[in-house]
Amino acid sequence: MKSVEFDLLLCGGSLVDGTGVPRRLADVGVRGERVVAVGDLRQREAQRREDVSGLFVTPGFVDIHAHSEVTLLVDPRAASKVHQGITSEISGQCGLSAAPLLGQARDEFCVWAARWELEPSWRSLAEFLEVIESRGAALNFGTLTGHGNLRNAAMGGAAGSPTPSEQDAMASMLAQSLQEGALGLSSGLFYTPGSYAGSAALAALGRVAAAHGGLYAPHIRNEGRRLETALQAAMEVARAS
Repeated sequence: MKSVEFDLLLCGGSLVDGTGVPRRLADVGVRGERVVAVGDLRQREAQRREDVSGLFVTPGFVDIHAHSEVTLLVDPRAASKVHQGITSEISGQCGLSAAPLLGQARDEFCVWAARWELEPSWRSLAEFLEVIESRGAALNFGTLTGHGNLRNAAMGGAAGSPTPSEQDAMASMLAQSLQEGALGLSSGLFYTPGSYAGSAALAALGRVAAAHGGLYAPHIRNEGRRLETALQAAMEVARAS
């Protein structure tokens, strides 16, 4: 009697493995929660065998633009994402992130979170990630640091350019978040308070992100008749960073 080698064997699918190589026909053997074999496994024994001919087999998709900071705490199963094959996501987009939560940034986030009867217990990104870890999550979670959070925390929602001390405060908060695991800086230049920000102030924060190996992800200022101008401005900030 042949021993069972796999708990699950996916047979005949088109494998897209995420390494950049062209898709190929391959079987995938799974034991427990791990893929343990890839190739021609038709003669191998499995407890459960699925014919996936004509289908794609992938490790999972990455949602690079998510806003699940609160909903992932409300429902860690993330069923709406998992059912689409999404296994990783990057939140903190459009200038709004889960941290840092200080001053007006905290006040505004609390209003949003109250829709789900959630009261944030964290202030820093490190503290937020501890909450995610403690509750568990079905997804791999990454986040950017929102420019709106930085600006509201340092300037209280005021319009205009930041003072040198306010700019330094934003840079310090961004550096801390990057050290604690943020992937970069996001901005929502279409919305307040991001719409108040000038290119020089944004570029200065972009340089902080770049110094820590982070990226800059802007929601640009205009998506209508001034789209081209908005794209050019975003590129200027990226180059200056």
